[in-house]
Amino acid sequence: MKNSHTARKALAAVLCLSMLPAFTACKKNSSKKNAAREIKESDPFFDCEIYQLKVPLDESKELLWVQVTDIEYSETEIKMPYYINYEIPEGAMLDLDFDFSEYSSTGTAVFDLKGNLIRDEKQEEASFGPECFAIDNEGNKARFSASFNIEPDECEYSIIFTNDNGETIKELPLENAWKDRELSVRSMKFLPDGKIVIMGYATLYGNAPIEVFDANGKHLSSINSMDRSFSSDIFQQDGKYYILTTEMETEYYDGMTLKYEVNEIDFNTGTIKPGIKANGITFSESVAVADDGLYSTSMNGVSKFDIKTGEMKEILSWNQTDVDHNLLNMIKSYPKNENEIHAIATVMNEATIIPEHYLINLTRAEKNPHAGKQVLYVGGQGISPSFYDFMYKYNADPEKDYRIETVDYYYSELESGNTDNVSAAMTNKVFLDLLGGEGPDILMNFAGTDQFANEEILVDLNTYIDGKNGLDRSEYFDNIFRAIEKDGKLFSIPTSFGLEGYIIDADVIHAERNWTFDDLDREAQAIGDSKQLFLKTSPQDLLKMYMAPNLTDYMDYAKKEVHFNSEGMIHILEEVKKYACMDEKIPSVQVIRSIPGDNAFEYVPYIAGGEQYESDSVDAGQLLYGGALVMHHVNINSFVDYHVFTSVIPGDGKLVGYPSTDGKGVVMAPGLSLSIVANSEYKDESWEVIKAFLEEEVQIKMAQTDSVLPIRRSAYETIGKETQEKINRVYEHYLESKEGFDYYGGAYFPCDPDFVDELTEIVESVRFSNHHDEALMNILLEETAGYFAGSRSAEDVLKNVDNRAKQIVQEH
Repeated sequence: MKNSHTARKALAAVLCLSMLPAFTACKKNSSKKNAAREIKESDPFFDCEIYQLKVPLDESKELLWVQVTDIEYSETEIKMPYYINYEIPEGAMLDLDFDFSEYSSTGTAVFDLKGNLIRDEKQEEASFGPECFAIDNEGNKARFSASFNIEPDECEYSIIFTNDNGETIKELPLENAWKDRELSVRSMKFLPDGKIVIMGYATLYGNAPIEVFDANGKHLSSINSMDRSFSSDIFQQDGKYYILTTEMETEYYDGMTLKYEVNEIDFNTGTIKPGIKANGITFSESVAVADDGLYSTSMNGVSKFDIKTGEMKEILSWNQTDVDHNLLNMIKSYPKNENEIHAIATVMNEATIIPEHYLINLTRAEKNPHAGKQVLYVGGQGISPSFYDFMYKYNADPEKDYRIETVDYYYSELESGNTDNVSAAMTNKVFLDLLGGEGPDILMNFAGTDQFANEEILVDLNTYIDGKNGLDRSEYFDNIFRAIEKDGKLFSIPTSFGLEGYIIDADVIHAERNWTFDDLDREAQAIGDSKQLFLKTSPQDLLKMYMAPNLTDYMDYAKKEVHFNSEGMIHILEEVKKYACMDEKIPSVQVIRSIPGDNAFEYVPYIAGGEQYESDSVDAGQLLYGGALVMHHVNINSFVDYHVFTSVIPGDGKLVGYPSTDGKGVVMAPGLSLSIVANSEYKDESWEVIKAFLEEEVQIKMAQTDSVLPIRRSAYETIGKETQEKINRVYEHYLESKEGFDYYGGAYFPCDPDFVDELTEIVESVRFSNHHDEALMNILLEETAGYFAGSRSAEDVLKNVDNRAKQIVQEH
């Protein structure tokens, strides 16, 4: 069978750009075990109300797609612009009198702050210019309006004021401030002294100036900055006005650290003053302004900017409310103040592949309703949706004596203001916390991080698995447990897992699953130039790939030893140099694609066919499908992945391991992993949580939510059967719609009836796991650059690696 990159569920592009998690530095109460265990009535808690904002639909028609853009929140209502497409009835294309306009709709749904639809403002014809809304100083609703004229000088602009009934009170003409440039309007604000401030969107050419008018509509000034880009609306604090800015043209993150500042604006002089550094803000999409300042939202909570210190202060941790964390992936908060917060969340409906929008109202409670319960702390990196779902249900169970609270260390590291080497810095900080007794009870997603794999840090979970309240190993893939062990001890349980290796055309490459570098050399020589062996890969990427299962062969934290300067490591470097692409630019790679807007394809990806189109990227799927490429590295995280990647090979698709010196075979990549911290006083209670997460129902839900392979055999078999049925449904739909599908130039494949058994046999053969150590890998990459460039010998490079690596392992 075949393979490719992980088939991840894709959100619509319009959503991906509209709301991204903000990363904000804040002084917070992290989930650490030395915090107070018993919840008190006086502990902060926010009551939560959740309302779905439903776009008004014509229930007599079959919905095809809904697009919502630029949801606008105000103090009294929410405006949600929408575009709706309905399914065109069969045969309508042949009806000359058919009214296609009835099968699409554009408008704005207006809701109150309880999620009730107040009105549906249908857009009967295209309107000119942008609109924005605000509340004036008398509490009236104000709307910016523009009227079109082919001559920019003759365009007319005004503000229309209406009462609560939607009746127009007055219209205020504005002096034309946009004569010489494109109109751009995103927000409007009424200052206490009567001035009116209108902000525009930044463009490729820089900021749109802040336009200031007096109460009669006279244009007073245009405020702009030549070197700073506006990144928020204007906010007021301590009687002064401020705005978040960043260096011009750097907000679109490309790996650099963004330098945010908060600058004071003087509306009397029309100037922007030098700013103060906004420590820790690294993304502006979820930054919002309120009556009393600047706020930002992350997966850990909501924070407020302190103008005196330049820091973010946490005002709400998501642990202080009962909101489902899975609503928080794309969320923007609109705090009224520190006690009342409103937020709008966007999630994708898995069944319909249509976005859903929710209004979340959070109000500080007088008493904490969970008073008397004990807290179990979970700290992790990249906490998964399935665990958040498990936690939400666990905490909602009144029979539970404990309440789970989480902190995501990845976001916390960003929130500390660090955006360089985040993973390495985070790992080191968590390790030091654990050594100092400041860790959580349960550590998540650190399996394969070898400095944690000792009994001073983590508990050997084999003692629990084989204990009185243990597990029946026959109900799980016990070899997967064994693959992640360190010296016979299991410090992390992989509740889910993936597989890594190469997908090969077995008709061309004659390799066993546990092939070696010598086997690779033999096959490469036999193929010659007749086929492409694998895609261009940099020496750095190839080295990381080959070192993942081999890292522990050359270092041992327990013994404080390193052995990189060895024949085996020299062999790896020689193989990397032989097959890596040294000088040329490495193009990005695309393997599989998905089809938006057609839920009959059920997120199953396809392989593009036909000719390679002009692009900066290489489509590996096309090359494999056409037989030009005979080998490609893959991550198998689900049954769908395995089906697609093995099916794409025109001959006999086969999954094998990465070649190595000793033939390790296909390796396991831990998915969601759970560990118990050694100095936790709640080890038994933590084991109960881990054990509950291994129950069949939870494992099935996890696999469905996260698109992973579950460790429990019964859940694995259930998901395998469901996937087989899904693939067959999708393939039938593909055949039925093949004529229309030709537009994509792609292909789906029938499901091999034996593919579940085939994958199971591979899973049961796994003996080794991936390992990762960011600090050691950085040393390897830095030192070996000279060898790959031809300026240093392998022995010289590895001697330096040993010296530097020894210092790291001895410090731990």
